[in-house]
Amino acid sequence: MFNLQSVNQVTINHFNDVYNIDEHNVEPIGGAARFKSALQSFKTKSTLTLFSGDCLGPSLLSKFTKGKQMIPVLNGCQVDCAVVGNHDFDYGIDVLTKLIKQTNFPWLLSNVTYPDGVEIAGTKVYHVIENSGKKFGLIGLVEREWISILSTVNPDDIKYNDFVDIGRKLIYHLKYKEKVDYIIALTHMRNPNDIRLANQVPGINLILGGHDHVCQSMKVNDVFIIKSGTDFKNFSTINLNFNLDSVQLNHQLIDVTSKFTQDEQLKGQLECFKLNIDQQLDNIIGFTNCPLDGRFMSIRRQETNLGNLIADIMCSSVRADCAIIHSGTFRSDQIHEPGPIHLKDLINILPTPGTMVLISVSGTTIWRALENGVSLWPRLEGRFPQVSGLRFSFDPKKPSGDRIDPQSLTINGQQLKLTGKYRLITKLFLYKGNDGYDCLKNCQQLISPDDCPEMITAIENYFQSQFNLSAHNQCNSIYLNYDNLTVRVIESITENRINILTQKNQF
Repeated sequence: MFNLQSVNQVTINHFNDVYNIDEHNVEPIGGAARFKSALQSFKTKSTLTLFSGDCLGPSLLSKFTKGKQMIPVLNGCQVDCAVVGNHDFDYGIDVLTKLIKQTNFPWLLSNVTYPDGVEIAGTKVYHVIENSGKKFGLIGLVEREWISILSTVNPDDIKYNDFVDIGRKLIYHLKYKEKVDYIIALTHMRNPNDIRLANQVPGINLILGGHDHVCQSMKVNDVFIIKSGTDFKNFSTINLNFNLDSVQLNHQLIDVTSKFTQDEQLKGQLECFKLNIDQQLDNIIGFTNCPLDGRFMSIRRQETNLGNLIADIMCSSVRADCAIIHSGTFRSDQIHEPGPIHLKDLINILPTPGTMVLISVSGTTIWRALENGVSLWPRLEGRFPQVSGLRFSFDPKKPSGDRIDPQSLTINGQQLKLTGKYRLITKLFLYKGNDGYDCLKNCQQLISPDDCPEMITAIENYFQSQFNLSAHNQCNSIYLNYDNLTVRVIESITENRINILTQKNQF
C-alpha cells in the first residue's frame, strides 16, 4: 500500500560482514575510517543506512577487545538498523547485549528467541522507519544452519523458527497493522535460503543480505536480493523512486578505493584500540617464498596450500594420524604474498578460538566427517575440510551424504579401514558437533582440550622448532625449506589430497 504522493526518492546504503578495520594492501583498500567517509559521501536526508550482520568478530582486534572497536565505527556510519550475524555471538550473549546497548540503532533477530519467546540480547522482531513521507518495515531473518556453529551458545537455550513462517506473519502485520509502504528483509544467510525467502514469502519488496561475503545482485520472483561485499571494501547504494502505484529500483556497488579520504575522527578513535598491542603483533614468526591462499572462494571449495600447512602443523603437534579442520577457521579472505609472516598475519588468518583435541576415531567416523565436510559444496560453507594425512575423492553430482567412495579414502598412503582406529586431531569446535560434525561428539579423547596446545601456539612452536633444526643443518621438510642460519621459509605449494570429480562447470 503506497501513500498517494508525488514521485519521491529514498536512497539506501547497505553493507555487511565487516571484520578488519585496517586497510588492505590492494584495491579496493577499504579500511573502516575510509569506509565511513565513502558512505557519508553518498548520504542525504533521505538516506537509510542498513547493515546485514557480522562485525563483532572474528578479527585481530576482537581477540583483545571482544568487538568494542566496532561501536564507534557503526555509530559513526550512522546505521539506522541492523540484523544480528552469527559472528556477533562470538563472545557470548552477555557481551552482545552490552554492545547492542552502546549502538545508536536497533538490531533485529526476528526468528530466533529464547524458548519463552523473549527477544535475545535486546534485539527486536521488526522495526518501522519513516523517511521522506514513506513508512519502511524492516525484519531480520537468519538461517537454521548457522545456529549449529555458535560456539558460545547452547542450541537448547534458544528457539529457532523457520524464516519463511515468521516472514509471512511479519509481512501481514507490517502491511495491514503498521500500514507500511515498503518492506525490507535484512538477512544473514546463504543464497539458497535468500532465494527461498523471495519465492515463498510474498510481500517482501527487497532482500539485503550478508553471510556469503560476495558482491551480487539477482532478481527472484520480482524481488532484488543484494549482497554488498565484505570487510569495509564495498557497499551498495540503492535508489528507490516511489510513483503513485509502483517503485522503481536502481543500484550500484561502490568500491572503497584510495580515492576516498579517511575520516580523521574515527581513525583517531581506532588508533586508541590498536596502540597497546601493535608491538607484540609485529613480531616476525617466519617467511614465505610463495603465495598462501586463504581466499574464501578457494579455501571453502578446495584444498589450498594454507589449509594444508595448518593441518600438517596440527598433526605434527600431537603426532596424530590425520587432521580435519573446517575452512571456516580461516578468516583472512586473501592471498598472503611472499615475505615475512608476522604474528598479526597469523591472527588475522586464525582469529577464532583455536582449541584443539586429539580423539580416537574409527575409519567410518572419518568417512562420515568428510561426507559432512563436502555435503554442501559448492556453497561457500565453513564446514568444507582442510586435511592432513588423508586423501579422498568426492563427486558433487551425487546426493549429500553419499559423495565419497570409501575406496578412494587413504590415510598416510594406506587404504582406510572403516573398522580401524585412528588418532584424529581436530578443533574442539568440531568435536562438539558444530557445523554438522555430529559424528565426532562421542569419540574418546586421547589428549583433552586442556592438554592440547592452542593452534596459534602450535604454529609458532612449529616455526621455531624448524628454525632451531635449520641452525644445526638438520632441517629437511616438504613444506619448509630453511636457510641454514637465519630464516624460516615456506617454499612449496600443495599436494593433491582432495580430488573433486567432474569439477568443471560446477560453479
